[in-house]
Amino acid sequence: MLQVSEIRKAFSHGDAVNEVIQGVSFGVADGEFISLIGPSGCGKTTLLKIIAGILPPSAGLVALDGRPSLVPSREKAFVFQHFNLFPWRNALDNAAYGLELDGIDAGTRRERARRMLATVGLAGFETYYPAQISGGMRQRVGLVRALLLQPRVLLLDEPFGALDALTREVLQGELLRLLEDARRVSVLFVTHSIDEAIYLSDRILVFAPRPTWIMREFAVTLRKPRYTYNWRRETVAMSLREEIWNLLREAAQHGG
Repeated sequence: MLQVSEIRKAFSHGDAVNEVIQGVSFGVADGEFISLIGPSGCGKTTLLKIIAGILPPSAGLVALDGRPSLVPSREKAFVFQHFNLFPWRNALDNAAYGLELDGIDAGTRRERARRMLATVGLAGFETYYPAQISGGMRQRVGLVRALLLQPRVLLLDEPFGALDALTREVLQGELLRLLEDARRVSVLFVTHSIDEAIYLSDRILVFAPRPTWIMREFAVTLRKPRYTYNWRRETVAMSLREEIWNLLREAAQHGG
């Protein structure tokens, strides 16, 4: 459904050229959840922004259903790490913002937003402003805003990275439940947590230090839904965690 082909990205600073991404290619199926993991600063967020259409690539192509998709579109929704909510809008109106841009009437969009906010535990907080709710609540609002648009591709840039460990685990489970109820949404998820990637993903792409390229791809074969059992105790999970950790450590020591 989504195809990323030979993406390259370099930034120029005077006479210097900083190559960030070096020929990255992969495909994403309908409803597939893929995590992107690699060292800090290797270019994962840059790649996500290129796929979203926020940044142009230096070379390469992003395609949806075989058609070029190098600009922003309603088929692609981006959720940032730092919430990105409008401070002057309450939770309900922040969640409904995308529907507002789509021209949906106020009553319909607010009712849709109200229902989905309730599914993530925010019933009763609709009139609260971002400054009045916790970081976990703000990120819930951001996820609801993105999913209400019913995108084909959901792009998540470390959405739980700024949260405490307990809130992070709760939101991971809520994200999986939201995706179960959504139309077949494909997800690209940037994270630095190996455990988070294993828990959420169908596949994990491991990126090298800059200029980045995909060192290896791992399939996650743990049964679903994973929030119904202690997946960390599974031999598959422990073996996968060790293999990914060793790969990242070796790449860091030898510069990729």
